[in-house]
Amino acid sequence: MDGNVFFEVDVVDSDDDSDDDDDDVEEGKEGKKRRGMIDRPSGQFMLTMISFPKVICCAINGPAVGIGVTLLPHCDLVYCTQTSTFWTPFTRIALVPEFASSVTFVEAMGMLHANEMLLLGEKINAKQAVDYRLCLKIIKDCNGNCIDAFS
Repeated sequence: MDGNVFFEVDVVDSDDDSDDDDDDVEEGKEGKKRRGMIDRPSGQFMLTMISFPKVICCAINGPAVGIGVTLLPHCDLVYCTQTSTFWTPFTRIALVPEFASSVTFVEAMGMLHANEMLLLGEKINAKQAVDYRLCLKIIKDCNGNCIDAFS
């Protein structure tokens, strides 16, 4: 990688600490309590992104893998550079696709393309991402600053 690839997410914490109930705490192995997925940082990130009240614009510059791809259908605007690639290798590593991608990918790109990415783990390029309706359009290379690519 040449240092021009980036991914940044800010998650805003709620000031409301009133929800201290343990309704979703499960008893794990060896009697240890564990919280459900929703209370883990990744679950909080997903909930925050889904319910975020402002427009979420995403620009991909380089390889997007896993959640870097599955979060895209949850964004309002998605752009990529010519060198971007998109890969969801979940079945190759024996994981279930995350962030409701088994639903959002089908809605965005249809069953065949969704299956190609999620079940077969096929990596796609920027042109395919636009053709599959995962991205809106290809922008010029960002060189680390995608905001300038829109001017």
